[in-house]
Amino acid sequence: MNDNNNQPTSLPPSPVYDWLHIPTRPKRTGYFDKDKCQIILTNQPALPEIFQRVSCSSVQETAKAIRTMVVRGAPAIGVTGAYGMVLAAKESHNMTDFIQHKEKLDDSRPTAVNLT
Repeated sequence: MNDNNNQPTSLPPSPVYDWLHIPTRPKRTGYFDKDKCQIILTNQPALPEIFQRVSCSSVQETAKAIRTMVVRGAPAIGVTGAYGMVLAAKESHNMTDFIQHKEKLDDSRPTAVNLT
């Protein structure tokens, strides 16, 4: 946040997004929509030809997005995994469920050795 006027700071210019005239928030690779309790991701393989969003409202959908490389890059995968844990907490009835959801997310990207 910008301390001067409490307005969000703008993101740096992007050759992919700027010509689409997309508002600042959707320029992010991924974010958590707390009102709908879902993760919103930019479909990375579709870029730059198509700007497409993928929403994940469950651990299963989040794991699939990571596994199929809808989300790419270590930081984006890490953030998506963290958001997936929020969904895991929502879906879990007990600690055993939560741990199983965590393992599902861990297994979704075997090359991301430090996802946990």
